[in-house]
Amino acid sequence: MYEVLFTFLDAILSPQDYPELVSQEGSWNWNSDTKTKAQGLKNSLSSFQTIATFIITKNVLDEVKSIASKLQKCEQDVYEAYTMVKLLLRTLIPLERISIWFSVLGMKKY
Repeated sequence: MYEVLFTFLDAILSPQDYPELVSQEGSWNWNSDTKTKAQGLKNSLSSFQTIATFIITKNVLDEVKSIASKLQKCEQDVYEAYTMVKLLLRTLIPLERISIWFSVLGMKKY
């Protein structure tokens, strides 16, 4: 999805580079305000902070999703659930170090 959004923003800024993308009306006519907003969003999406945040969030949600589905099963043992949560927390601790680096480098934490 990220690539599609990035391509679409690029197509707004440079429609001549994407002749295969055609609207129902036949051509793209974007006003200057839309082009300015597209450029700002494209720059924001291509920043290190945004890309790192996407990757970290995806990895965290993958871990949380797997443990959440396991914890919803009726036959889940309390001790086993506790162990799974404990392991998840160990997995997430290194991500806090990345957050600390964001603040050391003067970057905005998400």
